[in-house]
Amino acid sequence: LRIVNDDCGYGGGDAVVASIAQRVAKALLPDTTFRTGGGEFTVIIQQKSTLLDLAEMAAKLRDVIAAPVVHEGHSIRPKVTMGAAVLAPQDANPA
Repeated sequence: LRIVNDDCGYGGGDAVVASIAQRVAKALLPDTTFRTGGGEFTVIIQQKSTLLDLAEMAAKLRDVIAAPVVHEGHSIRPKVTMGAAVLAPQDANPA
């Protein structure tokens, strides 16, 4: 994000963040997507089918994010790093 901000200004960085947020949220509906800071997003996945194949979900996200974002004549190709954490029911600590 810093490179985009340096090359295209904060408006360019904001355009990339907004575009990625919309793409991720739409691709993973009805699950909840939210921005946790800067260019970071978190998705709470509750659909069992998605949880059973996180690799497929990551590939889907990579594809929807890869499309260029056009801002003031600049074509910006987003790249992301993804990670996942799974909490099984038996892992929950109610205390």
